Amino acid sequence: MYALTHSGAVRRDDGAVIPADQANSDWQRYQDWLAAGNAPSPAPVVPEPVPSSVTPLQLVRALRQAGLKEAFDEALAANSEASEDFALAREIERDDPMVATIATALGKSAVEVDDIFRLAATL
Repeated sequence: MYALTHSGAVRRDDGAVIPADQANSDWQRYQDWLAAGNAPSPAPVVPEPVPSSVTPLQLVRALRQAGLKEAFDEALAANSEASEDFALAREIERDDPMVATIATALGKSAVEVDDIFRLAATL
């Protein structure tokens, strides 16, 4: 019936956002609902944005951490153009066709590639 928000307010199932204000009658009803033993749904998880690019070193470190470095090296070895591009790149753009080609060779979905880029940006 209610869901938490990141701002401290709650969202009712009809879409109304109820601020944490003791003078608000909807907030009071929410407090009564809680007191009756109910629990709100958690706030939705907001994923970290996907970086538009990472350095080759960051990508290699992320692939190593994810246990994909050896498979990545094999995929590069099988694709001379991608191998040359990677060797010369100062940055690896997330939307570069080379990334999609290697991801396909590794059997990785777009979501999984996004996760690797998120990880790489932290390394």
